[in-house]
Amino acid sequence: MHRFKFLGDIQLAGTFSKDLRKAIIRQKVDIICPIPLAEERKNMRGYNQVEELLKAANIPYQLLLAKNENVSPQSEKSRVERLNMGQPFHLAKEINSDARTILIVDDVYTTGRTILHATSCFWTYPKIKITTLTLAR
Repeated sequence: MHRFKFLGDIQLAGTFSKDLRKAIIRQKVDIICPIPLAEERKNMRGYNQVEELLKAANIPYQLLLAKNENVSPQSEKSRVERLNMGQPFHLAKEINSDARTILIVDDVYTTGRTILHATSCFWTYPKIKITTLTLAR
């Protein structure tokens, strides 16, 4: 994961594609939403690792969330700093009114705050069921 996320080895995205695809297909959801990166971070890295995992697994997704600017990366924070962090995301676009389920996908689950913040962005849609999937813990 370190090579894939931080050293730019994008070819590793396909490593888990078969298992990731199976796990996502079992979920039976309407929309798949990757955790976003801040634009600055995405430009530095050259890609969003979660989007690349989904692309490698041939999974269609929608970019429903955006990361607020001026939020330092989780990897640079201690556990306490991660747990005390404010909301880093906002809705980037409206959700299709026919959607009943959304799957939020992330690469690594550390404290659970990223997933909690991402799911809370959808609380204004009480009829939509939110589920989550992370590749590693």
